[in-house]
Amino acid sequence: MQKFKYFMYDKNSLLTYIKDFNLPLGYQDDISILKEEVDLGDGYTSPNRMAIHPLEGCDGNFDGSPSELSLRRYKRYARGGAGLIWFEAIAICEESRANPRQLYITEQNKEEFKKFVDEIRKTRSEVSSKKQVLIAQLTHSGRYSKPNGVASPICAYDNVELRESSGMPENVFTYATDEYLDTLPDMFVKTALLLKEAGFDGVDIKACHGYLLGELLSAYEREGKYGGFFENRIKLLAHSFKKVKEACGDNFIVTTRLNLFDSYEKTETNPGWGGSINKMDLTEPIKLIGILKDMGMKVINVTMGNPYHNPHINRPYNAGGYTPPEHPLVSLNRLLEGSAHVKQEYPDLIVVGTGYSWFRQFAPHIAAWEIANNRTDIMGMGRVALAYPDFANDITNHNRMFPHKVCLSCSLCTKIMRAGRVAGCPVRDQEVYLPILREVRQNG
Repeated sequence: MQKFKYFMYDKNSLLTYIKDFNLPLGYQDDISILKEEVDLGDGYTSPNRMAIHPLEGCDGNFDGSPSELSLRRYKRYARGGAGLIWFEAIAICEESRANPRQLYITEQNKEEFKKFVDEIRKTRSEVSSKKQVLIAQLTHSGRYSKPNGVASPICAYDNVELRESSGMPENVFTYATDEYLDTLPDMFVKTALLLKEAGFDGVDIKACHGYLLGELLSAYEREGKYGGFFENRIKLLAHSFKKVKEACGDNFIVTTRLNLFDSYEKTETNPGWGGSINKMDLTEPIKLIGILKDMGMKVINVTMGNPYHNPHINRPYNAGGYTPPEHPLVSLNRLLEGSAHVKQEYPDLIVVGTGYSWFRQFAPHIAAWEIANNRTDIMGMGRVALAYPDFANDITNHNRMFPHKVCLSCSLCTKIMRAGRVAGCPVRDQEVYLPILREVRQNG
């Protein structure tokens, strides 16, 4: 496995390493562009070009409301300085939860969500007069649904590659009917309205990482009105987006976190969303983005891959479940090229980019070059936020990220989450998460 080498702590060595792979990755010393404000549309401005990606903590209460540990995480983000906080996935119905502790807003617990948002806003106001933008992600977990702690997959179609790699018997899988899918737009609307009432600035209709709406995009072999032709495969996402946009009205952001590329094996009847493994073709994703843009989408968060199946595609690591088939720099370059392609096609669309955490303290220099060259608009940080929630403050105040605070891409946050525990960084946030890691290791 190719790791982040110790010699890459030196900028020149890193640049030589990139050159050796003949990759078009750029770097610039001046990172002041990250401190600029960004107009997100719909009446919202991010105070800088830094964002926190949606990261599930798996630490909500069983009724779906945020717990004290959930609040602790987001208060750290609020103090940390990123202008845009893209909240973790919030389920639209009970059966769509990915775990028993996934957030899930209802009429019964909406006041708890309002208190949650108010506390986050209050925490931010104590350290800055510049308001952060808060976007909530709406999800149906689809084939990764596990509301009671037992796998209860609801699939868009029979993806043999994913079914076989899951290790689960074939009779465990259920498949969403057209009639069931017909009910989901109204669930997205109901959830969006509750979150708007709770104080969020916008919502993301999640269509990535193998979850239901993302999986439908590759449902070439599905029969009925949600499969086959492009217009059918995008129908549920587009219809849900339109209905949520109409229901929530002006001055409220409606967006999506969209997979540009799944990187699954090509079959005779399924060419793959965004192309097949190792051969990216963004024709359909670009077309879909144009349709959503015409419906009023002004900002988009783009990603790739499936963290359950091919995590090296969207979050390259130094330690993980398998040795990846390509160097992390190749995976990261693909992510950045994808964002750049979207920005090239739609220059006035605000693009939140993915693929920076592995670069550690060099991430802002890579991102600044991407932004300065009109290849993306905002640097989104995922795993880094768990380890280093104040990365944006250090960039703003010290013009750097500090090596002793960065994410090590060690996958321990994933390890404890996959063991059915809460997600966090046992290396940098040891008070809470190191005892959990030790318990997981002790229990095998």
